[in-house]
Amino acid sequence: MSDRQYRVDHFHDHQEAPSTLAQVAPPGTTPGGPAPAAPPPPPPPSNQSMLELLGKNSCEVDPVEAVVNPELLAAASGTLDRSWNDWAVTDADARSSLDVLRGADPEQQGLLIKSMRESGKISTLLENLSEEDLASLDGTLAAYLTSDRMGEALEGLIVTDEAAGGALDLLVALPPEQQAASAAEMSDATFSTFLGELPDGRRTELQTLFDATADPARKLQIWEVLHAGRTQQTHDAAMESSPAWYDRSDEASAVRHRNSQRDAIQSSTNDEIAQEAAFLRSKIESGTATIDDVNALDRRKSTELGLENQYGINLTNDPGSESLIMADRERRVWTETELAAMGGALERMPAAHLRDNQALTEVRREHIRRDGLLGNDTDAGVGADAGSGMIRFYDTGTDFNGTTNGPGTPWRTDSESDLSEHDASRSGAKGTTHLIQEVLSHEAGHTIHQGDDALWTDFQALSGWEDLGEDGVRQRMVASGMSEEDANAAIARLESTREGTHYTSQQQVRVNGKLIEVDPYSSDFVSVDEEAIAGRDEDPNGEWAYAETNAADHFAEIYTKAIHAPESLYNDLVTEPQAKVTGLETNLASSRSTLESLRSTLSPEEIKAMEDDIHLQETSLTNAQRAAQIRASQHAFFQDRVFGVDDTAIQGLVAPPGKEAVYETYKQEAAMCMTPAQLQALEQRYASRL
Repeated sequence: MSDRQYRVDHFHDHQEAPSTLAQVAPPGTTPGGPAPAAPPPPPPPSNQSMLELLGKNSCEVDPVEAVVNPELLAAASGTLDRSWNDWAVTDADARSSLDVLRGADPEQQGLLIKSMRESGKISTLLENLSEEDLASLDGTLAAYLTSDRMGEALEGLIVTDEAAGGALDLLVALPPEQQAASAAEMSDATFSTFLGELPDGRRTELQTLFDATADPARKLQIWEVLHAGRTQQTHDAAMESSPAWYDRSDEASAVRHRNSQRDAIQSSTNDEIAQEAAFLRSKIESGTATIDDVNALDRRKSTELGLENQYGINLTNDPGSESLIMADRERRVWTETELAAMGGALERMPAAHLRDNQALTEVRREHIRRDGLLGNDTDAGVGADAGSGMIRFYDTGTDFNGTTNGPGTPWRTDSESDLSEHDASRSGAKGTTHLIQEVLSHEAGHTIHQGDDALWTDFQALSGWEDLGEDGVRQRMVASGMSEEDANAAIARLESTREGTHYTSQQQVRVNGKLIEVDPYSSDFVSVDEEAIAGRDEDPNGEWAYAETNAADHFAEIYTKAIHAPESLYNDLVTEPQAKVTGLETNLASSRSTLESLRSTLSPEEIKAMEDDIHLQETSLTNAQRAAQIRASQHAFFQDRVFGVDDTAIQGLVAPPGKEAVYETYKQEAAMCMTPAQLQALEQRYASRL
């Protein structure tokens, strides 16, 4: 089956640079010494404000000259000295040093630790503190020393997963702000080693650090590892036990498909993580992206991953490319708005049409439809297409620029539906139908008939769709009484609108109750029963005009309306056709009665005129009855064969005594429901009334 297109309608080493604290803390004074010549400094910042400063990148604040208190430094370091007459450092010595650090204000804590790092005294301190002492650390001191402890755990040529996991244990034991402060004290090399060697199963524990980190580059670096961890976690949690190789049952095939989809989602998401991080990192380095952009990336990809794993559909992106030979491709990714709208369509579609649909594996976001060997031919008139298990979404089909019929306005589907829970009073996914929802459902409809040959054959037969070559068209025309010359002229008229003509303006030829037109997906022709398309008599170029162009889009248009506008679909396929029959029957009966009552008073010519009019009414009634029968059959076909909602399901509720009127109203609405979800929601609304 050829592609089916949806067309337009209108991220501590001991050798590091001065710490962030040393650069930003206000100057101190020397206890017991003379007052400085400069004006007295402001009071030291609070514990919380120091944590905030530690969480910032040094390039974001102005460096401020700071001086370590020499007496405090001597007190903190002296007990850690080793000499010929006192070579041992005892636990008491280490505890004494720790007490000095605890007693210092946050500003001096940072300066003292920096100096002690440079002299190697911090390593000596940590080696001689007990676990109880280390566990008693809190505040900024905990943040400072945790950074050193993590750095020591990550030293050496080979850093094991166990060592990185131990460093993570130290970090996650801290409150969120102190986690960020501690991480900010680590050098880029040490931090990269930490992230790169984390055990796969523990990467999601970086969430708190990610949330608390204020430096965009570090935050992005954390995100890469965090989101890969989420992806692995959701993949592993969802995987089903693989069936035996010899099991060829439908359920075994479905399990293999679902697991294959989970593998594909994990693989492509990891590729996208690298692409997205590289793109945003370049913007951060150039100063055109901020912390907000990292947060937005996290929201967007988290939403995308959630949809992928909930519905089993791989959502992919085009990273763009530049080529000397092939046409350049613009980068496109799923936006938050697009994902929200897409979720509103996916939640309304049956799970079997998504997770178990082996004809739909991927929905890809691209810039524009490209054809030709090198992709140089573009077609902005295509909003999306479906084929080979993939749906491709283009700017036009997402209303990317908000210029199609108004922001997100669907082309041919009612924007509100009570049964589908689409109405203006709802918000988010429950709001009015968005263009993306219409387009996605249409393309998904194509995958339904592409994946079920029997269903596809039966639908075509039901509506009288046939594929014809040019010779077949000519034979039909001649058999209907046309001369070969007239038939060739009619074929030429059809061919004249094959390329570059909007579908609402393409030529059709009526032959013995069939419409013959060009096939938009091949060089051949198609024909259909002229009574099989809803609404064509009332508005030939209206919302059903696209359905009239070929069998595949006829199927997809009915499918779309069934998902998002079942009331409108019922009206077009059942109510209106039957109403037309009733009206014609009434008129015909009246005309016959009038003729009989007046026959004796009319001339033969007048009688003949009335009989001719009655004959025309009879023909119109026959055609209307045929249209009503075909369209009602289409509604029943989709309700039962496509969506699995039969009469037994519709009559799932019973009417207790005295509730007959309410039950009748329920049945009238239930008859319009097309999907199990629509019927279930309706039953829930009526359950309290019956």
